[in-house]
Amino acid sequence: MEIDIKNKFTKNVIFSHNVKNNTIKLTVKTAILHGADLHGADLCWADLRGADLRGADLCWADLRGADLRGADLRGADLCWADLCGANLCEADLCEVDLRWVIGNSKEIKLMKLCEWDIVFTKDYLAIGCKQFKISEWKSFSNSEIKKLDKNAFKFMLKWKEVIFQVIEQSFNNNNG
Repeated sequence: MEIDIKNKFTKNVIFSHNVKNNTIKLTVKTAILHGADLHGADLCWADLRGADLRGADLCWADLRGADLRGADLRGADLCWADLCGANLCEADLCEVDLRWVIGNSKEIKLMKLCEWDIVFTKDYLAIGCKQFKISEWKSFSNSEIKKLDKNAFKFMLKWKEVIFQVIEQSFNNNNG
């Protein structure tokens, strides 16, 4: 059975895979093994439970409603990806590029403060184009923050406590 992965913008086929008993999960895995460029891949509602997506380039991918339960996304590039409604329960999000991701409001959350887009998981925080572990953000000195961006120090001086309170409350078991 042939399964095509198409670009969500152009509708052109990015990768095609034809084997007996083929699934979208097998097609994506094979595409990654072959080094296929999955920028902008339309993987809406794809069943990718438990998929090995380590290091995958899924920048601009449409993963709305995708089932990514237990997927290994370590080091994947999800920059600008749309994860609205995606199930990321027990997915490994370690070192995932979260910049400008549209989160699923469960494992990946976002907010906007002033001109800054803020995306976070329970372990990582991306503010604008800078992403670090939350523990690293908390330990940055004033001089380190000033080096990040010309406006970063003033922003963090005003919003740092609020950001960390929101993150903490967001993953509190009593809150969504």
